Amino acid sequence: MLEPSPAAEPSTAPARPSDRRPVSASLPAWARAGRARGWQAELELAFEARAGKTRLTRKRHRGPLRVQRAFYPEGATVSHVYLLHPPAGIVGGDDLRIRLTVAERAHALLTSPGATRFYYARDEAACLQQVARVCAGSTLEWLPMETLFMRGARARVMTKVELEKDAVFIGWDIQGFGRPALGEDFGRGSLDVRLDLHRDGHPLLLDCFRVEAGRIPGLGDAAASATFLATGADARALERARSCLSNSDTVRVGASLIDDVLVVRGIAHRCEPLLEQWKAVWHRIRPLTVGRDASPPRIWHT
Repeated sequence: MLEPSPAAEPSTAPARPSDRRPVSASLPAWARAGRARGWQAELELAFEARAGKTRLTRKRHRGPLRVQRAFYPEGATVSHVYLLHPPAGIVGGDDLRIRLTVAERAHALLTSPGATRFYYARDEAACLQQVARVCAGSTLEWLPMETLFMRGARARVMTKVELEKDAVFIGWDIQGFGRPALGEDFGRGSLDVRLDLHRDGHPLLLDCFRVEAGRIPGLGDAAASATFLATGADARALERARSCLSNSDTVRVGASLIDDVLVVRGIAHRCEPLLEQWKAVWHRIRPLTVGRDASPPRIWHT
């Protein structure tokens, strides 16, 4: 069973019917399947706005997924939380599942202390499922460090964000393949990486990236790709985002606006230049989409 952490603030509010609904049936079959044989880990978090403060009111975990506590570097309104995976690497047979709920008027920012690494898998794939529900009037900022797929990794990654009404989302997904600094490409392996963004059950963006037998489509000689998303954007946000972007011989980036969703995409020889540009875009557009100046998580400076 999931065990509540003693550091969590207990929730006294009764669960609403929507709190008890199952994971959306639109998840891929593997994300609804039974457990594999490696590390089995679950993390369930809930954020609520109480007396003007966003509180981490539910913090349950099983296996090697953790958060320590919430931080408030920009005041009580925004809760900063760091996702921790003590084993550091993910291998074949591992199955990690994260569920987030951001209740009405709450504002949560989640990041991680370092990259997520998928290592060589002989037979079974490693699975990572991340599902977030963002209630009306609330905000979720999903800003993890990069995900690295080492040579021969077999990985299935699903990130699904379900927005309700006027909920706001800013987030990014950065992927690196192989170890280019050592001259090692992805080489072989298979990947199924999905990023889904919905509002009130309707898709805003459905992104699927698949690799079979080590062949990575569409990247040329690049070894990293990334996507940045922000809802509630307009032409001014698009202009600000484009002003932060810089192309070179080793980096290709571009931004577009789909209805009110800002979509920025990039490929590069390494993850680092994409991460730095995504941080710059976040700094520039956060005041427009969230209504707050950027306040980088402290862990980014360590």
